[in-house]
Amino acid sequence: MRCNKNYRPKHATRAAAHFAKIPKMGIAICLAIIPADELTRYKNLFDSIVGKANVRKRGSNDLAGNAALRQDSAVLSLVAKKIKAPLPGRGCLDSLSSFSSITASPAKSPNRCNQSSINGLVEKMNQTDIRTTINARLEMAIADLMHCENLPDRVVDSPRFKLVLQHARFIDSTFKIPNRKKIGGELLDINYTNCIETNKETLMADAPTFGLSWLSDGATISRMPLINTLAMCSNIPPTCAAIHDCSDHIAEGGKKDASFIAGLMVESVLKYDPYRMYSDIFFFDGASNVAKAGKVLEAKFPRAYALHGGEHVVSLFFHDLSKQPAVRVSIFFSALISHCFLTNFLIPFMRLLLGNVAGFIMFLGQELVTGSMHNLWHSHPFITRAEG
Repeated sequence: MRCNKNYRPKHATRAAAHFAKIPKMGIAICLAIIPADELTRYKNLFDSIVGKANVRKRGSNDLAGNAALRQDSAVLSLVAKKIKAPLPGRGCLDSLSSFSSITASPAKSPNRCNQSSINGLVEKMNQTDIRTTINARLEMAIADLMHCENLPDRVVDSPRFKLVLQHARFIDSTFKIPNRKKIGGELLDINYTNCIETNKETLMADAPTFGLSWLSDGATISRMPLINTLAMCSNIPPTCAAIHDCSDHIAEGGKKDASFIAGLMVESVLKYDPYRMYSDIFFFDGASNVAKAGKVLEAKFPRAYALHGGEHVVSLFFHDLSKQPAVRVSIFFSALISHCFLTNFLIPFMRLLLGNVAGFIMFLGQELVTGSMHNLWHSHPFITRAEG
């Protein structure tokens, strides 16, 4: 912005350090002349960003310590539940209560105290009991993760979760857990690319015989405008072929019009069908822009035709119909009478005292509502003129 240089990747802390002229932050300092008051604001911004990061780091460390303390306390209870018989060479396991009391007592370093109690307990155990304690530690760590991070309990039944535990057995001390930026960036890109390539191989296996059917729709997720492309072939259900991020197009003032959607579809389809021989059908919903995009695709792919759903047209029809005064009055009275008959506190007593008579009264009320709707509909002057 000031020195006309571009730095990648984008990073708020590095950008603030660049303008604040703070060295050794992984980015060159800005060589442009910055007024003193603006330079002060940049330095304050940098200090604020770094301060918030330090607060988050301290909070994460405190949370990790508390989590370890709670898990170790739970491990003691779980081990005491699993090992009920006296252990050889160390007496009865009732001494576990002493370790629990140590955990509950206040200390300057509760994590160290609790950890040492468990370690001391492990030293007095035989091989079987040590194995049980180690398994209990991992078991409680998994349970605590699921409960505190609000993860579904069925995650532990996932084959992928079991693969994680199998691979974790063979790592060494050099392994570093990927942070959220790496998971949502580099690793997500690799996973997406591999998934798309696998889907392409699966779809193209029977494409020369059964052809390809394409589906597309748009959605805005977390303020990010996206358009997806799905493909079907023979007995293969709709499979992801591409996901397009339209943020740059929208930021430049563009719209999700027919030409833009058709261009994205052509770009995706040609990766699978470069000679335009296998594409048979394009499916869209009933929105006007995608319906027009279907017409464009029919011209670009002469062997294919486009179909669109009618749910948008039907929804718009009933939306316009509900705006008619006669229908609005009928809806109001219908809801009012239904509310009186279905939710009134006298209904249980009516059913108890009158039996089937109460059902007849409710049926009569519904007939009155239906008759009033019919009369209001045909008596309205606008509708009468339209019928005439």
